[in-house]
Amino acid sequence: MITLLEEGYEEAVCFGFIGARSKNEKGKSSKRFRIYRMIMQNLVDRVKYIHLEDESLDAYVILNKNADSKKVLEIARNAFEKEEE
Repeated sequence: MITLLEEGYEEAVCFGFIGARSKNEKGKSSKRFRIYRMIMQNLVDRVKYIHLEDESLDAYVILNKNADSKKVLEIARNAFEKEEE
């Protein structure tokens, strides 16, 4: 994603991730989720992108404000649901 942003493709970039939990990890959100969220909040501009998160799923989406948000969120929801299985 960072490479695409650096190369000038910011108009088309949306990104999402799930911060997988370690075997014995418990709590509101995973350590990976918290670290990745902090990185994204510090690296990705909030003027051009909307940052959405669901700590219960350890899911984070960076939505380009120029993107079709309904379509992107539907794709992300489907991908995150498959990851849960």
